[in-house]
Amino acid sequence: MRAALTLALGALAVAPVGAAADVRTISFGGPLGNRYEPAELTVQAGDVVEWTGDFSDHPLRYRPSPSEPYSTPYTGTSPLRRTLSAAGDRFEYLCAIHGDQGMRGVVSAVARVEPRPLTRPPLLSLRTDPREPVAGRPVTFIASYIAGTGDARYTSFAWDLDGDGKVRPKDGPDQVTTGPRVTTTYGRAGRRTISVTGSTAEPGAAGTSTTTFRFVVAAKADSTPPAVTVVSLRPGTLAAVLRSGLTAVIRGSEPVRARIDVLDGSRVLVRASRRLGTRAVAVRMRLSRRSAASLRGRRDVRLKLRIVARDDAGNRTTLRKTFIVR
Repeated sequence: MRAALTLALGALAVAPVGAAADVRTISFGGPLGNRYEPAELTVQAGDVVEWTGDFSDHPLRYRPSPSEPYSTPYTGTSPLRRTLSAAGDRFEYLCAIHGDQGMRGVVSAVARVEPRPLTRPPLLSLRTDPREPVAGRPVTFIASYIAGTGDARYTSFAWDLDGDGKVRPKDGPDQVTTGPRVTTTYGRAGRRTISVTGSTAEPGAAGTSTTTFRFVVAAKADSTPPAVTVVSLRPGTLAAVLRSGLTAVIRGSEPVRARIDVLDGSRVLVRASRRLGTRAVAVRMRLSRRSAASLRGRRDVRLKLRIVARDDAGNRTTLRKTFIVR
């Protein structure tokens, strides 16, 4: 770099903009006044730096290092392009007229990070929201990356929502999105198959991946509320509750999302959220310092356990249980 950055700025050869290089622009003058924007710039080795402005009003001077003198002023045409060829290259520059007023800057180069070739596309998994789609109601398909299956990220998603093997947004429900989710509505119940194809703009041989998903559209939503059972409740003594919390063993008649509250009167002492199934799950709940302080010193404390559960169809049930802690 120092060999290239001689004292005469005009002696620098203008390097061509390569395919891997970026052009980084520094503007000055005009609406910016007597300042450079940005004044400090870090580029990758091989990038082209471009100064855009009126050099007759703001002649440019530079130096490769603080130990060397500034070059003669450059008053030529705009833009002016120069390349920092290696990591560690750095030069300071200023306006020959307004440098003492703070119109100065610095450009430095770091090692170029080449894009990593894509060895294989990342796979996608699909799920629906709600989990049990119903005819006549909107359903959202959400694609998620499977960890460890690729190095790229998709920039577009082509959705075959009618299952005919082709993506034709103009002729049906098919869509192309930039994000990994799409919403549609199926008018009739039955078995369905959809697919999504992710496409990436990253370099590499493998640029797309298609995932197929099969599901059932129900004729109507299940209106039966789920059942929740408290298998056991082990609060222990009041001292034990204050020290270690309490444990409730709970199970559902089907998969549910449950909110478990412990209340003192109408005040919630502690709250937990769990995904419950047909297998019993132990839910341990610890009181905060403030909640514990409100119980300390009391005798025969009457508490309530409240469980609010929702199944995948949106049906809700509430279970309440009163217990005494001594």
